[in-house]
Amino acid sequence: TSEDAIEDWYMLRDEDANEILARTAQSSASAGPSKAQEGEASEENKSSKTASLWSSASALGKKASKLGSKARKAIVEEAKNVAEDVRDLKEGVREGYQLTTQDTKKLGDRLKSEAKKSGWL
Repeated sequence: TSEDAIEDWYMLRDEDANEILARTAQSSASAGPSKAQEGEASEENKSSKTASLWSSASALGKKASKLGSKARKAIVEEAKNVAEDVRDLKEGVREGYQLTTQDTKKLGDRLKSEAKKSGWL
């Protein structure tokens, strides 16, 4: 069936798929059959060519699916990395805020102390 041909195409390696595509391209690029040969073409021959075409299309689709799957995995992995980077950045900003707050308080306390010693307060 055409579904089996599609599944077979998905199972092919790149080299095999390219070879099938090349053969398909060569056969379609060759000179067309003569009128007598056209009349003699059997239904079985047409069916075989159709199956070959479906098989070629199936293998190409499988490779595209694998590429899409790898792209999805890469995107998911990158999204995880970005989320981790955001968490790290958030923690860094929080820590920086706390240190700045502490430094500002210490500076304010020191200024009060100096002001009292100098008699400004």
